[in-house]
Amino acid sequence: MKSIFTFAAVICAMLVSSSCQEKCCGVADTNIAVVVKDKQGNNLLNQTTSGHYDADQIRLFSVNNGVRTEIPSNKFTVSAMHGGSLNFAADASSKPGDLTVTAVVWAQNDEDVIESTLERAHNSTKCSHVKCNGVTKYTKDSGSARVIEIIK
Repeated sequence: MKSIFTFAAVICAMLVSSSCQEKCCGVADTNIAVVVKDKQGNNLLNQTTSGHYDADQIRLFSVNNGVRTEIPSNKFTVSAMHGGSLNFAADASSKPGDLTVTAVVWAQNDEDVIESTLERAHNSTKCSHVKCNGVTKYTKDSGSARVIEIIK
């Protein structure tokens, strides 16, 4: 009887351990960098560019089933990388194969939509496909970095 209880306890511990590992300890490579340029090629996230976007005014929203939820500003950055870029991670908590949609509001009446398809393998999640405003900008087979360029 004691060995059956020990065996059951070990099995339960293994199940809990593997479940937790997939949900909380996996590696997520879902980072996306967005570079926004004007038609002359000037980076609108570079604070020295005339007409640049104010980094403090940029808002991101997660869109699920038509419902928008604002992403806290500590979950994304505007940095000097790539001459000035918006950097964020696609939501890795969605189900495998699901499309993660992020709306980027640069300024009033100025918005872009980033769609990321996530691919899961054992203990990891990666972006396999990224679209911006319906146009494919990245695929896992492209061999390029996940830097999305938008021309305004």
